[in-house]
Amino acid sequence: MIVLEKECRRIGLNILYRRKELQMTQEALASLSGVSRSRISDIERGREVFKISSLILLAEALQIDYRELLK
Repeated sequence: MIVLEKECRRIGLNILYRRKELQMTQEALASLSGVSRSRISDIERGREVFKISSLILLAEALQIDYRELLK
């Protein structure tokens, strides 16, 4: 489980960095993606194991290919 937690944390940070790069709030990202603000907060902090569908929604709202968030 530790590996999964590290991966979720890394992906969450990638989401956070991209959101900040676009100067977007969590609220704006939530509005654009349909993922709740509290869930985005949990994902960015690595506290949430998320579905690939959520990752794709967030990537689309962040105007980036979801595979970039996995790097």
